[in-house]
Amino acid sequence: MREVEEAGATKAKVVLLLGWPARSSLSPPMHEAGFRAVGLDWRYVPLDIPPGSLDAVQTLLRSPSVAGANVTIPHKENAIALVDALTPRARAAGALNTIIKTGGGLLGDNTDGVGLVRALAAKGQTPEGRKVVLFGAGGAARGAAAALAQAGAKELLILNRSRDRAVRLADVALAASGGRIRTEARPWFQEDDDPCILADAMNGASIVVNATPVTRDPASSPIPDEVLEMLCPSRDCAVCDMVYRPAATRLLLQGQALGLRVVSGLEILFHQAIPAFEAWTGRGAPSEAMELALRAAAAATDQLGGERLERAPVHDGR
Repeated sequence: MREVEEAGATKAKVVLLLGWPARSSLSPPMHEAGFRAVGLDWRYVPLDIPPGSLDAVQTLLRSPSVAGANVTIPHKENAIALVDALTPRARAAGALNTIIKTGGGLLGDNTDGVGLVRALAAKGQTPEGRKVVLFGAGGAARGAAAALAQAGAKELLILNRSRDRAVRLADVALAASGGRIRTEARPWFQEDDDPCILADAMNGASIVVNATPVTRDPASSPIPDEVLEMLCPSRDCAVCDMVYRPAATRLLLQGQALGLRVVSGLEILFHQAIPAFEAWTGRGAPSEAMELALRAAAAATDQLGGERLERAPVHDGR
């Protein structure tokens, strides 16, 4: 890869983003602004890696020029095979989104969940003692479920196209909580799903998290309007979307219209980036510079009419 070769020639470092697709990510401008702010001549380079092709980057990851990597859809679970060890939170999730170079090799971490919990905290919300509804059971959902369970959520309802995957994720959350959380797994996203059944299942929830790509379509949401409206009359409910393109998804707009607290995918992306940056560089993250760069990149994308959607299908593990 040209960027890694150039870095090797100048003794600079490169952080990779492995995904399919990866080139549309907003992480490069955010992290490169952080590198500049702390005086590092580093690059953050997205690589499009088709499903089933992760083995091709084994040697590249161990190159002296590579300081680490992020991992995104659809590789978060399979990327465990690339690393030599896992942090406790990556092991709990059974998925990783961050790879760190250490003296002992490659260490896999998962900052998706901590990013979600920190973004909730920034809005004055905590999972502790609360019922959470999670849509999805792919790699991002795994990080979210483990972190929510470890943060003290009382109950977790997982809704997913494949009930089998939802059941397996419920087991992940149960183990992460030390057996304390109550879990339930249900199928959802079928054309004949009855909104009344969804409303009953979600009754009492005070945190809703979307970890599927459904909301990449600006017209789509996993929750019908009438169900969300019934959800929490007290309005003490937080709606989170891990999708950040579009920045204002239909789910977030639904929540805002009802006066609920909303946590955007951009906020989660920012908060998950901080621990990854610090692990790669060994330096405190310049959070203000990184957040400004992220929001500027998101605004520029919106002005250009949004993301140019890839023709490749989304592989999110559902």
